[in-house]
Amino acid sequence: MVEVKTGFVQPGGRKIPIGNRLPEVTLPPGFETEIPLLDFRWPPGLEHGDWQDYVVMEDPADGLDIDRAEQYFHSMMNPR
Repeated sequence: MVEVKTGFVQPGGRKIPIGNRLPEVTLPPGFETEIPLLDFRWPPGLEHGDWQDYVVMEDPADGLDIDRAEQYFHSMMNPR
């Protein structure tokens, strides 16, 4: 069983979690998948610069990371 946490880190380092706590799920042995995390137009009003998105799978019993994925990206002004 794992607890999944995901969110973003702003250019200044502030973390923005998505949801407080996602449900715990049981994964079969050898589970492996690839999920694209970002594919959207940048919303007006969000800070431009170097961002990070992350997904962490934790063991709910002891809070230790089982796996972690991070992706860095640079936001730019939307073309007018």
